[in-house]
Amino acid sequence: MEKSEHKGYGWIIALVVLLLLYPLSLGPLAWLQMNGYLPESVVVVLGATIYAPLGWLVGSNEWCGELYVWYLSFWGINI
Repeated sequence: MEKSEHKGYGWIIALVVLLLLYPLSLGPLAWLQMNGYLPESVVVVLGATIYAPLGWLVGSNEWCGELYVWYLSFWGINI
């Protein structure tokens, strides 16, 4: 196999990893804030900017909202 045949796989893998890590990163972020490692102001800014699309999805889809409440409870965050 030539190297050019595998050239696009790196971008595909990076995209899949980013799409998985983006929603999953809110759990550790909330845990850090709840345990005093991050000031609430940082979490508010991140929530209003980076996590705004995720908040919209969770707020507009009942199934996604329930899944996210379950996921955050895994981190000890009770909503």
